[in-house]
Amino acid sequence: MSLEKEEIRDIEQVKELIKSYPDFPSEGVLFRDIFPIFQNPSALDCLLNNLVEQALEFAKKQGSIKIDAVVGLDARGFLFGPTLALKLQAKFVPVRKVGKLPGQTIKFTYVKEYGQDVMEIQADAILKDEKVLIVDDLLATGGTCSAAENLVSQLGATVVLNQFVIELSDLKGRDLLTAPIYSILSFGAWIHHLKKVTESLRFRIVRDDTESQTAISGLGRRVGQLDAGQTENAEYQGTKPDQSPHVRLAS
Repeated sequence: MSLEKEEIRDIEQVKELIKSYPDFPSEGVLFRDIFPIFQNPSALDCLLNNLVEQALEFAKKQGSIKIDAVVGLDARGFLFGPTLALKLQAKFVPVRKVGKLPGQTIKFTYVKEYGQDVMEIQADAILKDEKVLIVDDLLATGGTCSAAENLVSQLGATVVLNQFVIELSDLKGRDLLTAPIYSILSFGAWIHHLKKVTESLRFRIVRDDTESQTAISGLGRRVGQLDAGQTENAEYQGTKPDQSPHVRLAS
């Protein structure tokens, strides 16, 4: 019997369901597909229960017996956030890209590899002194989650834990985050794919496009630094370890 149809009760079995697709959706990209987990109800339930257990454990360590709000990051954080909030008997609050939320909002601008992005949260969604859990499918460069931490802080609340299904440890996204981090699965052996993309882009950029050339050169230096560094254990690292379950240059 395949794992897709098997009754799954162990988080290690859940990890086995995640599939990898080299060179998808384009050459040099290693796509981590989490959707097979959603095809097995017992696997999804096991994953969510694991996240709940870790959330309650971290909240207890910080002197709180309850998590008041679960913040899901646009967009795959919405796959886990509502159900996780239900299991924790907490409210669900979305953090979205600018222009997607009605009413009064709080905004935060952060820098990405190729420019800036803006995330926002509804101003009345989280109350002062509430305990908050942030969840997303992937921790890559950490920019989006760091923005969410800032938004929660602006509202006077406290992030007790950041949770992810997958962490790309080579990108060291956890270095940007201030709250403790829990990720179920860590991947680090993808640098060679990013190298291929960087080298390919160098030949595709028009020679007189100075801005693009500068960006690619900066990316190349960053890849070299990452390749020379050591990967970290994704689980139970405290302060400082896509948005999508895949490696993209724009993440």
